[in-house]
Amino acid sequence: MAILETENISKSFGGVVALKNVTLAVEENKVTALIGPNGAGKTTLFNVITKMDLADSGRVLFDGRDLTHLKVYDFARLGVLRTFQRSMPFGEMTLLENVLCGGIPVSTIGWFGGFFRTRRTKTILEKDRQKALGLLQKVGLYEKQDWLAQNIAYGEQRRLEVARALACNPKILLLDEPVAGMNPEESLEMAQLIKHISEGGLTIFVIEHNLDVVMNLCDMIYVLNHGEIIAQGEPDEIQSNEKVIEAYLGRKGIWRATG
Repeated sequence: MAILETENISKSFGGVVALKNVTLAVEENKVTALIGPNGAGKTTLFNVITKMDLADSGRVLFDGRDLTHLKVYDFARLGVLRTFQRSMPFGEMTLLENVLCGGIPVSTIGWFGGFFRTRRTKTILEKDRQKALGLLQKVGLYEKQDWLAQNIAYGEQRRLEVARALACNPKILLLDEPVAGMNPEESLEMAQLIKHISEGGLTIFVIEHNLDVVMNLCDMIYVLNHGEIIAQGEPDEIQSNEKVIEAYLGRKGIWRATG
């Protein structure tokens, strides 16, 4: 069953067509990838889905609900969370504080609790804190909970962003190039984390250029080229698709070179 769908999404910037009638479906509890060459429109599609950009035409459905008229700030409560290509933690806050901030939209503390430290407020704050610590444990950063985010390694910052997104209890997590700029060890750690999260029942939609990660992690792959979906299928199908090899990779045999 599809939890997220796009129907004939088109988007242009001036005379440049970024997306043209893009239709796809992200199945619930699966890991779906969107791949394609640089400039294919992948991040633009994520931006349209999350209302960072407005589509010229088409619509986005989540759990069967049309998201056309929602505002950007509605998505967190709805359960649609994303990360970005560039790591953007709150650098002068601790890792624990970063994750706590991520959970604000779903915290039950309310505005009253923000002003008055009642017994109920303290109970909720401690519950939120324990949840955040659990997420730091999940992403392998528990021991650095009191570190400032600006003082941890880049790969750790990317994992922190995942923890911060998970704090909002997402139903689907959109990851924009989660292993970009990482060394092989960091990439493996992130891939293992994504797999672990997906096995826990969370739907993942990921943009990624690292073919090792895509082929070993994803259940379904969509290929975008010049703003259009040119292929879709399971990893084995995509690897052998001549159209994909030509458009995305440029020549035969590159799959072997990249793993």
